[in-house]
Amino acid sequence: MEAEKRFYTTAEVQKILSVSRTTANQIMHMFEKRGQLFRTGNTLRVEIETFEEWIRQNTSRPAWE
Repeated sequence: MEAEKRFYTTAEVQKILSVSRTTANQIMHMFEKRGQLFRTGNTLRVEIETFEEWIRQNTSRPAWE
């Protein structure tokens, strides 16, 4: 039985947003400053819910809406 995935890693954020590793790291550190980051050693993780809410808030709507 597989556990439900709750976090995205920096590599997953990079792939989802199609950005460089540096940009993905900057985004993860932004979540860290907000207290929304989970760190395991050198691995940074952000909750999927938190990340997706940030995406919704920062995605501009088309001009015709």
